Amino acid sequence: MAKTKVVLEYSGFNALRKSPEITAGMYELAQGIAQRAGDGYAADTFEGRTKNMASAYTATPRAMASCAKHAGDPLLEAMQS
Repeated sequence: MAKTKVVLEYSGFNALRKSPEITAGMYELAQGIAQRAGDGYAADTFEGRTKNMASAYTATPRAMASCAKHAGDPLLEAMQS
C-alpha cells in the first residue's frame, strides 16, 4: 500500500484566515453572541499576525458587574444557545 504525503501550503491557509469573507463571518457569530448575552455586550474583530479574530466582550460596567455576580457567565450562556 502506497503512503500518502500531504503538504500544506501555509501561505494560502493564512491568506484564507485573513480574508474579508472569513472575518465578516466570524464577526457575525460574535455579534450574535453579544446580542444574545443582552445589553452592555459588544463584538469586534482584530487582526493578528497570521489570522483575524473576533471577540464578544463586556462593554459597560453594568455588564461587567453582571458577569461578576452571576455564577453562569452571560457570554458563556449565549454561546451555548
